[in-house]
Amino acid sequence: MKRNEKMNVLKQTGLSMMRIVVIIFTVSAFALSANAQSTGNSGASTKKLGALSPKKALEYMKTVKNLVIVDVATAREYKEEHFEGAVNIHYTQMPERYNEIPKNSTVLLHCRLGMVVPRAYRVLLEKRPDLKEISYIDGAPLFSEYNNWLKEQNK
Repeated sequence: MKRNEKMNVLKQTGLSMMRIVVIIFTVSAFALSANAQSTGNSGASTKKLGALSPKKALEYMKTVKNLVIVDVATAREYKEEHFEGAVNIHYTQMPERYNEIPKNSTVLLHCRLGMVVPRAYRVLLEKRPDLKEISYIDGAPLFSEYNNWLKEQNK
């Protein structure tokens, strides 16, 4: 093969390789976009605050507007004592009921001692990338302190 013929073959091969790369890139971008739409995530990422001490959680609850408080304790424990306005989804039901939490919300999870709530937190991190922010109380929640504060705000 002459030098010019070799150059032509290389140019044609290079052009074909470039087309393949462009096609692969386009298909990949389309697949990622379709996956984001099917999961309800349009590129947003959840801010993961993780564990908050009961005192820090109380201050957080007082400052965050439209906070969704999720009590992951049993229905009996919820009935005995809970934060006003909290939703009760037992931590073992979180894999089935996570969609009951409003989209794009800021969420604070809690149980009674901080022992089982990390499981629910991990489920939401995996299943709900659309949430704005998520955290949980690591310890015994300050129910009466928050509920009393809330009553004062609503006077």
